[in-house]
Amino acid sequence: MGLKEENAGMALPQNRIAAYPVPFKNRVTISVAEEGFIYSITGQLIVSLKKGKNEIKTDEWSEGVYIITSGRESLRIVKLK
Repeated sequence: MGLKEENAGMALPQNRIAAYPVPFKNRVTISVAEEGFIYSITGQLIVSLKKGKNEIKTDEWSEGVYIITSGRESLRIVKLK
């Protein structure tokens, strides 16, 4: 479960980006299969992510929508006040 079969018979994770909790307030944990980035809804780079688990304090971020990108994948997350 949670795996997608490729032609070569190799199993790859279906979701290459995971974030919790969503929505979040003061911190968010993001896991990415390869290096990634978090952008504001206006396209400003907020944070660079390393491969694996990233625990990020978000106290200083504005309320709103942010976009995580990693490889060809993207995920929208929401910061609450």
